[in-house]
Amino acid sequence: MTVVFFWLMKDTDFFLDKFGVRSLRYSLAKMLAAFYLQVSIISLALIFVIGSCNWSYVERPDLLLLGSFMIAQLVANTLAVYANRRFARIK
Repeated sequence: MTVVFFWLMKDTDFFLDKFGVRSLRYSLAKMLAAFYLQVSIISLALIFVIGSCNWSYVERPDLLLLGSFMIAQLVANTLAVYANRRFARIK
């Protein structure tokens, strides 16, 4: 799914056409920030699948796991929006 997201973001105007957002095709720093955020969301959501004994949509996650997911997402969103890391080319 990450490869499809990157292809849609880099080589097409899918998000511009479907959602009316600005194209990230010509801004490497913004593309990398969006890519970081997408990978972060998928990685953190994987915790729900791994942390459950039953099917992930049948079993409700613990409130502590849900709270840690929300805090981690807040940190990831803040980093994706406001971080200025030269080594990762994120502005």
